[in-house]
Amino acid sequence: MAGLELLLMGHGAGIKPGQDPKKEPRGPDGVLTAAGYLDAQAVGHYLAETLTSSFPDGCQVAVLYALPTSHLAEGKERGGWRRLGRKPGLSSSGEPEATAKVLARYLAEAGIRLTGPERWSARLPSPFLALTDESRRLLK
Repeated sequence: MAGLELLLMGHGAGIKPGQDPKKEPRGPDGVLTAAGYLDAQAVGHYLAETLTSSFPDGCQVAVLYALPTSHLAEGKERGGWRRLGRKPGLSSSGEPEATAKVLARYLAEAGIRLTGPERWSARLPSPFLALTDESRRLLK
């Protein structure tokens, strides 16, 4: 059987500078909020449960986390963010990595072989990538 690929996107909510810890308490890792940490645990638990039941003979998972490149975060070449009057920011508090660590722990505890977590270094060939056979090959 050829290798299967699954791309999960998103990260748990993180602690922001000046955030009131009484309104949004920290999670046990000190990076994610308590709610963000619980969300990451839920995803890790559900993914581990799904993989172990779907692949009873075992599988291997690469846990990667992505940070936006600076030109994407600054909104260059992406008119949509300018029209909305806002733009994405670079994560400064480590939410993507912290979320990946929680997810990896659940997968490892379920006996799933894994690599990572490590930073994903793939780059899109264009910010406006049309889905064609060539673009799919570039993304892969």
